[in-house]
Amino acid sequence: MELNGSRSIGEFPYVYQKHLPWYSLIRFANLIIGGSDALWMEAKTRVLSLVTDHSPMLTAKEVEVLQFIAGGMSTKDVASKLDITTKAVDQRIARAASKLKANNRTHAVTEAIRLGVLTV
Repeated sequence: MELNGSRSIGEFPYVYQKHLPWYSLIRFANLIIGGSDALWMEAKTRVLSLVTDHSPMLTAKEVEVLQFIAGGMSTKDVASKLDITTKAVDQRIARAASKLKANNRTHAVTEAIRLGVLTV
């Protein structure tokens, strides 16, 4: 399996899929779910979306906000921690919830955990 990628803005590592057996992709996804430090949160989401058709592509910022919400932080606390407005936090939660087809922030966190996008 070959891992390619760049660390410039907008480019993320990706799995080279040409002639890649499905079981290798599953093994790679399991490494990511296990917390491999070599890959970023967004790369994790992208690989998981290849494995599960229903897994949405959340941005790193959406995942970051959901992770803080999962940890029990309020919108105001997340905004303060990330040095952004509460409106920006609410927008990221709303976009993530929409992608996850969730009804509210709690449902969004639960779905992200179920899909393996978040760890608790």
